[in-house]
Amino acid sequence: MTVATSGQGNDELYCWEQVTKTNRLFRVSHVFAPPRVAEKLLALYALFSVIEQACTMHSDEEIARNKLRWWRLECIHRDLTHSHHPALKELVRTGAAPALDTQSLTRLLDRAEARLDLPAPADVEDLKARCQQLSQPQLEMEARICGIGEGELDWNPELSACSGLMQFIRESSGENSAGRYRWLPLSLRAKHGVNQDAVLRKPRSGPVVELFSEMMNIGIEWGTKCSGQREHRPATRSKLRHLHVISGLHLRKLKRLKKLSPDRHPFELGRLGPGDLLAAWNSARRNT
Repeated sequence: MTVATSGQGNDELYCWEQVTKTNRLFRVSHVFAPPRVAEKLLALYALFSVIEQACTMHSDEEIARNKLRWWRLECIHRDLTHSHHPALKELVRTGAAPALDTQSLTRLLDRAEARLDLPAPADVEDLKARCQQLSQPQLEMEARICGIGEGELDWNPELSACSGLMQFIRESSGENSAGRYRWLPLSLRAKHGVNQDAVLRKPRSGPVVELFSEMMNIGIEWGTKCSGQREHRPATRSKLRHLHVISGLHLRKLKRLKKLSPDRHPFELGRLGPGDLLAAWNSARRNT
């Protein structure tokens, strides 16, 4: 094995390790990605993962901001081809880097940093808008990597809302995450008589469980809307396959989380089973 090949293997392994830390569903959805973009998507999702971790691994918001500043320098103010970070090296090696324009990378990092100290959303519509803002840059970058033109990018806006909600849930599952569950709408908290402290201290209490059950039902409604396929040419359907597969997995996971108290979410988020593979296969079949 040459040194170059060994380095490439280590970078790819690093990407898998990072994705597994935050979004284990990608291990299933990746199987259904078009072969020509599968390794590009791995590098992209590794980038999403390390930025997500920068926001969740530390209880000190200033540490998180410093990490995001480093990523801003590395991704935007420097040439990606000169980076020594494994995820960015894989983006360059696989040919995915040219699809990541400065505007989308800037929005990705801006929205990561902005949510560190955002006040709680007032209501469900406010939360939905934040979920869409959080995930939209990621969806745009994936679409470009998959070769989807702007005219072909025609799906329900709930796709980004559901994806963003799943990220908020994942981020709140880390014990050191700053502002855990800050994203829960104030209207739902008031309805169930639950504050942020109660979620952390009494996660299995009746009001907390009822609040999360209602929140998951809202996410399921978004996911059900975005699972309806729009008409696309066969070539476009192939490009969209991975997005629809992971969207279907998000919907399945929300249905399972609905039955659990929030302290059990980390276990469920890390769990994969034959049912996930079957759900992914069904989504891929509908999109073929």
